[in-house]
Amino acid sequence: MRRRIFVLAILGAAVLLAFGSSGRAASAKLARKIIEYINTDAGSDREAVAKQAILDMKPKPEDIAEAFSGRKLKKYKQIEIEEVDVPGTEKYYSIIIPRGYNGRKKFPMVVCLHGGGSTSGKGYEGWWWVHGQLQDYLVMAPTVGQSHWWKPQEKKILLREIRHALLNFAVDPDRVCRGGFPTGGAGTGAIGRRHPHHCAALGPAAGAPRGETGADMDTRLFENLTNTYMLIQHGSKDNPEVSRLAEHRLKKIPGMKDRFKYIEYEGVGHEHPMGKKIEYKSIMDGKRKSLTQAQDAADFAKFIKKKKRTPLPKEVIFITKGPNDLESYWFDVEAATYVARVEARAEGNEIRLTTKNIAAITVYLHPKLVDMGKQVKIIIDKKEVFRGIPQKSIETALETLKRDCDASRVFLWKKRFDLTSGGEKEKPDGEKKNSG
Repeated sequence: MRRRIFVLAILGAAVLLAFGSSGRAASAKLARKIIEYINTDAGSDREAVAKQAILDMKPKPEDIAEAFSGRKLKKYKQIEIEEVDVPGTEKYYSIIIPRGYNGRKKFPMVVCLHGGGSTSGKGYEGWWWVHGQLQDYLVMAPTVGQSHWWKPQEKKILLREIRHALLNFAVDPDRVCRGGFPTGGAGTGAIGRRHPHHCAALGPAAGAPRGETGADMDTRLFENLTNTYMLIQHGSKDNPEVSRLAEHRLKKIPGMKDRFKYIEYEGVGHEHPMGKKIEYKSIMDGKRKSLTQAQDAADFAKFIKKKKRTPLPKEVIFITKGPNDLESYWFDVEAATYVARVEARAEGNEIRLTTKNIAAITVYLHPKLVDMGKQVKIIIDKKEVFRGIPQKSIETALETLKRDCDASRVFLWKKRFDLTSGGEKEKPDGEKKNSG
């Protein structure tokens, strides 16, 4: 009897092992197809073919993010600096691979925006990395040609480079931080205020907050940072008035008290404040070295440690200026006028949005935002515009993954609402009717 039970147990284990191996193989194949789809041009015949190949595999919408997260990535046996060309552009970025990177474990990433006097793609030099900071991070140094990061075209290139890094390296998307010095600092703040959903923390140093056309800071945009951590650093002899104004404005925003910090270095001009002399082990040759540490680098490294993004916050404030910045955490807008505003709240399975100067809004749903197996109610400007059980869509999952390569924000349903005519302009992905 015991022998029969033992044999049955062995057979059961073999079946489970075979089933698990088959499942892993299917997931790996799906991941390869997803990567092929992401690497096609939007609207091309190749994209349609790649998408159909995925649909033919009949995955569930939830499988898309899971397969992408488990995709096979290149392994590195030692610390390296890679220079990566970005398809579709003439630009590249450098990325430092930390010790212990194996392509499976997800690492946090710091994006370093270089200043006007630095070499493109070498924003890590002279600040965090060579000063012995953040050696357990992927460190990415993008290039956009000039260092006018806040301008629309440069910003578009930067976001494309970050997307490429998220696709090709084992990055924890909820632990991506961005910093820079000095025009790199200005760009860090400008892009962060307009696209806060991409970062856990921002660290502009010696860079007065700027708008898209220069130093015309619009303090209203700081409200977009209510779910983001931010450290502003400036020297007292480096015209810090604009940074002080930013500090004053940020402190007044509800919820920012524990997320924001301002450091002003006494007697420091347009330069790195020097701290104590330290000894450290070089990441490149393993030799012991000594240097005078950049204090802003040390303060930034300390600030961002263990900071994590909330990818799907229940409360969002989003203000946008112009036609280029229209995406927030779980909705997109079409602005009717130059300055538009949305206040959004998800409570239980009810979503409420209050808008100003918005022509249309697209709401995206995710299982961590609402219970998608139950009725969802959406109210815009005190008017109920949707009630029903949302039907999960693989098309939306693929579309949102391709847009950002962000596994934490792969949405399973979307619906666009026209706010100018009072009616729905496009059909949603679909929903199950619920008369209750």
